[in-house]
Formats: sequence, structure tokens, C-alpha cells
Amino acid sequence: MTELPETALILAAGQGIRLGKRGRVLPKALVEIGGETLISRSVEHLRSAGVRKVVIVTGHLASLIEDIAGQEPDFIRCVHNPNFASNGSLESLHVGLNNVTGPFLLLESDIIYEHRALEALCSCPAPNALLVSGMTGAGDEVFVDSFPVNGTNLLLGLTKMRNQLQNAPLGELVGIFKGDDAMRHNLLVHIEEIHAVNDKADYETGLVRASRDLPVPCVFLQDLVWAEIDDEDMLHRVRQDVYPKLLKAAIR
Repeated sequence: MTELPETALILAAGQGIRLGKRGRVLPKALVEIGGETLISRSVEHLRSAGVRKVVIVTGHLASLIEDIAGQEPDFIRCVHNPNFASNGSLESLHVGLNNVTGPFLLLESDIIYEHRALEALCSCPAPNALLVSGMTGAGDEVFVDSFPVNGTNLLLGLTKMRNQLQNAPLGELVGIFKGDDAMRHNLLVHIEEIHAVNDKADYETGLVRASRDLPVPCVFLQDLVWAEIDDEDMLHRVRQDVYPKLLKAAIR
């Protein structure tokens, strides 16, 4: 079993437009489930997994996240993406990668997940790996295209358009990735290339492009309990269905 990287990078700059009124006053990372914010829950998972430093890329309503980070300055540091409103999430990845060194974990800030998601990445011997779940049917899924090599499914593509896949989807993107320092440098090179033609690109585009140079195995957990929160319907689903399942999973 390998160890998780000691540094985690969380992308939390998004404007949360689809959350409507809630998103105008609160970053998605600070949405509460069971009395705890999404980002606080994720940070605790990371801490218990052995992560020693968390870097959060802020943008929309940055001060609200910075206030939380300021309570643990030795563990959490915020870096700001000044172009969060005009550029895609690839810009936040660029900002974040320029503020970490060595192996890293990359996470979206608007997800809620079981701790075993991190354990699964830890058990993967490859230095770079992408977490993939079974189909949730939650809406707005990002499907994972892959191809098998010696019994391992390697990342081929990520898309919300299922008809664009070359193969049947392996599963859904969860929003958790681990990479080594070679991948960090590789991503930075590709981000510059992508930005030259499209500054609206999302971070997934960078992962796919970088995987052409450095293979990225897909760690598949068919029954992983998790969810992303992009709008009020997703939030309602999490509170009514996903969160109770997470509580049950935690006591197993």
C-alpha cells in the first residue's frame, strides 16, 4: 500500500451560479450538510488520512473561506485566483499547482464523500490515479472514458456528453485525483498550451491532456457513497438520500 501525498489542493473558486440565491451569498464549499460545511468535512478526511498541508484556491467570496483557513494557519493556506469570474477552473488548477511542490492530491470543493475514497487512492501503487465511482444518476455527471492495459483501466477522456465517449463509460468522475511531481510539471506545461487557445477550459481538460504523457490509472469504486452539489436539486438529494447513507457507511 502506498501513502497519500502530504499536500492536498482544493479548488474552491467557483461562483456557484446554479445555486441561485444561495450561491450569491455563499461559496459552494461552505454549504452545510449535517451541520458541517463541505470543505470542513473534506479537510477532516484529509487530516485523518495523513495529509499535512491543505492549499485552497479561492475566488468567489474568498474572504469567507479565508476566515476558516485562518483558524489553522499551520495546516491550511489559501491562494487566490483573481480570474475566477472570467476563466474556467483550469485557471484555478494553474494557480494551485504553482503553490505546491512534490506529490499532491487534487479535490473539488463541492463534493461530499466517504473516507474510503482516499483509502482507495492510497491502495493504488501508481503515483498518478483518478478516482471513479459507479453510476449515480444524480444529473450533470462527468463520464470517464478509459482503456484497459494489462488489467488496469487508464484514463482516456472525461466528458458530460456520453455520446462522445469512445467506449462504454467506466463510471463517473468523483473529483479526487492524486499526482506526483512529474505530473505537476506536466500539467503546468499543458495548462499553458490550453490557455493559449481557450482560457475558459475546465480542469478536467488539463487532466486528460496530461494523461497522454503520464498514464493515469482509474481507481474504480462501484458502490462509493458520494455526491456533488451544483444546484438546489442536488443539495436536496444529498440531504435526503446521500447523507444518511454516509452516516451508515461511517459506522460499518
